[in-house]
This record gives sequence, C-alpha cells and structure tokens, in this order.
Amino acid sequence: MSYNNESFQENIRNDSFFNSFKLNQPNSKINTSSHYNFAFKKIESMFEDGKLCDVRLLCNNGTLEIRAHRVVLSSISDYFYAMFTSNLAESYKTDIEINDIDGETLKILIDYIYTGKIDLNDTNIFSILNAANFLQLENVVKHGCDFLSNNLNISNCVSIYRFSDQESLTYLKSISFKYLLDNFEKLASNNELLNELDESELADLFDDEYLNISTEEFVYEILFRWVDMNKEKRINSISKLLAKVKLPLLKASFLTKEIETNQLLSNECKCQSLMLEALIYHLMPEKFTSSPIPRTTPRKSTVGYLLCVGGIDNSRSTPTPSFIEKYDCRLDKWISFNSNINHITSTQSNTSNSSTNSNGNNINPNSGTTHTNTNALKRLQFGVAVLNSEFLYIVGGRDGLKTLNTVDCFNIVKETWTSSTPMITHRHGLQSTFLGNQPSILYAVGGHDGWSFLSTVERFDLESKTWSYVASMGNARSTLGIAVISNILYAVGGRDANVCLNSVEQFNPMTNRWTVCASMYKRRGAVAVTALNGFIYAIGGHENTSTLANSNRYDCGERYDPKNDQWTMITNIMRAREAISASNLGTNYIYIAGGFDLNSHFRNECERFDPIKNEWTKIQSLNTPRAGACLIYVPPISDHRYFSNYKQRISIKDRNDKNLDEKEKNPVSNDQTTEDNSIVKD
Repeated sequence: MSYNNESFQENIRNDSFFNSFKLNQPNSKINTSSHYNFAFKKIESMFEDGKLCDVRLLCNNGTLEIRAHRVVLSSISDYFYAMFTSNLAESYKTDIEINDIDGETLKILIDYIYTGKIDLNDTNIFSILNAANFLQLENVVKHGCDFLSNNLNISNCVSIYRFSDQESLTYLKSISFKYLLDNFEKLASNNELLNELDESELADLFDDEYLNISTEEFVYEILFRWVDMNKEKRINSISKLLAKVKLPLLKASFLTKEIETNQLLSNECKCQSLMLEALIYHLMPEKFTSSPIPRTTPRKSTVGYLLCVGGIDNSRSTPTPSFIEKYDCRLDKWISFNSNINHITSTQSNTSNSSTNSNGNNINPNSGTTHTNTNALKRLQFGVAVLNSEFLYIVGGRDGLKTLNTVDCFNIVKETWTSSTPMITHRHGLQSTFLGNQPSILYAVGGHDGWSFLSTVERFDLESKTWSYVASMGNARSTLGIAVISNILYAVGGRDANVCLNSVEQFNPMTNRWTVCASMYKRRGAVAVTALNGFIYAIGGHENTSTLANSNRYDCGERYDPKNDQWTMITNIMRAREAISASNLGTNYIYIAGGFDLNSHFRNECERFDPIKNEWTKIQSLNTPRAGACLIYVPPISDHRYFSNYKQRISIKDRNDKNLDEKEKNPVSNDQTTEDNSIVKD
C-alpha cells in the first residue's frame, strides 16, 4: 500500500469543499497526559519480549544475559549514558560484560529502569544500594538511604554507618553517625556492639562535641572497657583515644586514683602527659581561660541548660507568659518546659531525697507548705535562683496589682511547687541568687516596694527558714543586674528615683560590707548582667529618666575585670534592646534572649557571645517573644547520684540483643560546674 502526499495536497487545493471548509474553533493541540505511560508500557513490553533490543548485558561470568535498549538505559542511568555516548569500546559493542554487580541484583535494577518499581527489604537493601550507587541510579540511592535511615536501631547502626562510609553515601553517613552520637550510652552499654567498633570509629565519636553522654567519666571508662576486650591488639590505641577524652573535666580525685591504680596509663609517656595536663587544669584553671583547648571544653550534653522564665509578651497582658522555656544547646532548640506549669499540684518531698549542707543539716526547700494552682509565675519583675540544679526559686515581683514578698520553689525534676517563707520586704525589680561555697543562703537584692526604690538586701537561711537583713547597698537600685564571682556579690546598674545608674558595688558576705567598684561607661537600667570566667558582662539596657521614657536603648555591652577594677567595651549585639535576659552556659559562652527594641517591639531573638573571639552569633529564637524574662543557667546535676548507677550499667556483660530497648534514652546531666553562676532579671 502506497501513500501519495503530493496527490492528496493537489486534491485539497482543487476541491471547492475543502476551500470553503470552516471550524468554530480555529486550532487545537494534542497533549495526552498518559502518553509517556503508554509509551513506556510498550517499551516495557518490548523489553520483556526481547524485541528491538540493541545491547546484551552479560554478568555472572556470562551465565546470565539481560537484553535491553541503550536509549532506555541511558535515560535513567548516568553510568550507561556515559558508557554509550563516549568513545569507549562499549559504545559500539553489542555485548557488555558487567562483573562488578551480582546478576540477580542487576536484573532487579534493569527491571526498575523499565518499570520504576523496586521492592526494598532487609535481605537485598545493601546489594541493591551498592549496585545502584555504582550505576548512578540517583532515585534508587535516595530511596535506599531513606529506607535505611528510617530503620536505624542500636543493633544495626554500626553496620549502616560503615556501609555508608564505604559507599561514600554522605547523607546516610551523616544520619547514621548522628544516631551513634545520640545513642552512644545505649550502644556502649552492650559489650558485643561496643566490641564491634574499631579504633577510628571510636576516636571519631569521642572527638565529637555532640556525643550524648551523662558524664565524661563514662567516656573514660568505655575506652578502657573497649581495650580490655582485646587488650593485645588494642593497647597501642590507648594514647590516641585518651587524647579525645576531656580529662581536665574529670574530678581531680578520680584522676588521682586512676594514675595510682591504672597500670595501662603508666606504660606510655603520652598517657602520663595527658593526665598531668588534666591535674594542672584543676590546679591552675586560669591558665586555660584565655586559650581553651578542646579537652577543656565540655560536651554539649554535659554542660547543663538554660531556663527562660516569665516576662511579658506581645499581648501585653499582665502578667504573661506564665511558662518556662528550656534551651538545649546540643539541639540548639527551645522547648516549652510545661505549658501548664503554674497548675501543677505540689507534693512534699521525702526526707530521703533532701539536700544537706556541709554539717549534714537538712536544707530541703520542699519542706514548706504544699499547694495547688500556685500561680507562681503569674508575676512580673521577680528574681530567680537555682539550688543544686534541682530547685528553681521565684522571689518577689508583682502580679499586676501589687508588689509581692512571696517566695515559691519549683522542683525541676519532679515538676512540683512548694511555698517558702515570704521576704520581710515586698519587692519587684529585684535580683536574687544563692551565695556561698556550700550555697544554702538565698539573697534578695534591691528593687522597688511599690512606693520607693530600695537599697536594702535580705537573705534567707534554708536551714532556719528565716529571712534577715544584711548591709544595705550604697545606692537604691531597681531593675539592676547581679553577678557572683569568687563568693563576692556584685550589683550593677539599674535605676533609682531619678536616673539610670552606671555605678557598681560589691558585697562580701564574710564582712557584711558593700564596696564601691569602678563605674560602667554607660548608665544602664533594665540591664542584662552575667559572669563568665572571672569577668562580669553588662549588656543592653536603657538610659531613661524619670520624666523621659524610651529615650535611649543600647546595643552595646561592656566587661568588668574585678582584678583590675576596670570596664572595657565589647562587640555590640545585633539590635539595641532593653529588658534583655542574660546568662552564661558553662564556661564557654554568654547567652542573651528577648527584650524590647527601639520601637518597643517584643523580641524573641537570642544570641551567643564568644569572649575569646569577641563575637556575637545568632542562635535559635525563643518560641514566644518576651521582655523582662529571667534567663538562668542550670548546671548539670551532681553526678554523685548517678555515678553508682553508671558503674552498674557498664558492669553488665553480654546483654542479649533481644532485650535492647529501641526507645532513645534522654541524656542525664553530669557535674561540670563553673565558678560563676549569676541570675539576671530586668
């Protein structure tokens, strides 16, 4: 049958019917959505029947043959595209040998190229992912990596991490390594899994600041337990791995005992040098302050956390917000501690859980009156202080109508409230802190009683449950900042009845005397103050007068050196603000949160200051914009309560994999304390 196009066109030109032919719609386009599906169905059918195939893939040493179409293989696989479009011999050969991939796996992947379908399971995932990576089948690689990452657990995480490393699968390697970091305590508590790790893998884990552990002692003990499992081969790895342990952060008593009793340490000079460095840190910590080394920098899981308490938000309701946000620096995330924290029913603690002072006397703050619906956070301009990393004190403030003298204690661990003895004086705009080498004395400093600005200071003895006055400050101060260094209390800035203040005073509890210090460069009311590594930092604030509000808000900060009685300016924060909250977090950084900006807008942004670099860095913002909040550092809970449990954990031998708990375990804080712990309230 023949078709004559010229004859057909001539007939159209001469036919009057065609010349007068008209349509209501002058043109139309064909766009069939199912075209590609229809075409690939035909191609798939030809593949199955072996029709029009122009290449044979020979695998398993020629025992398996797969017929296919070059153009189809090249359209999905970059490997085949490069092979068939280059000057390689395979570009014109009909038979192509592929011996790097198992025949059955290759058949599955060629079927996928034609159908877009593949079944992944625990028996084929590694072989398919290996082959797909080789053939550059990006979609299969992506789905395979997602499949493995979604099925990570304690028993397979090491195998998946190794596979991803061998295959250079960057995304899967990152996810699996993070899983190892997050679940290291659970992994290391199982001898079989711990023994599976090699030296380089253990070194990488020890070297990472995001390693999720409860205590640094745990890392030390795990190192030597791993060595003991194969001492003959692993003894030469001790010095390399020991250099990854933060030895200076271990207790001096622990280090001394290990030097005396651990024979493995005495066999190598490098190990002795590392232990000596750790002891020097305890004797002369100031040597490492200006030039810290990785071994003196706590891991993010062991440094403690921040609490942002109270303040006022965009609703301008008085008072609000009535909840606490917790900052986890390992996750760089703020978490609402408990949205209904002010409605928790209090319960009295058992005496077995009581805190004691150096004389063995009970200083349990939960021995007071218990109550329900405390509304402890339904107040503004209060003071906060933390005792033993467990008890958060809310002191004074105002509830929107009146100034308060009430004191409430929140048990952070049990999430229960307890009322304590009220202060002698009603105060808002005050600051509070615990002071002493064995802190059991709570101080309330300055503020306003609803009628006048206060210079008075009172202290609360947790043993006798009584408040008493101490020496008054030289200047009345409200919205001041305070900091503690070497058991000396510093009162910084604030305002009196007339102006904002730049004056600074220090209080020695041993002599019950206040002494005037060098003044700041700026007058600062509602100033954020904290201490870090022997220095005091004053940040932001305002210089309003009694008659002119919102006149000048600061983006500058300054640092006080008590040894030289001298202030110096530091790098500006990102935005001028007052009523910022500030705190240190361990021994490395200062954090600020919230505040009012120049337009009286409430801010939720947070920044971190590196004193070595003199540099501010933006971090995760608060969930709720707020000003006048209290930002307070909660150090790790003393490890005396957890170390015995930890010893029991690591002594467990040959745990059955079937008994492994698949749930992730929450980190428990350790005993990394700092010399400075100040509380700031704007």
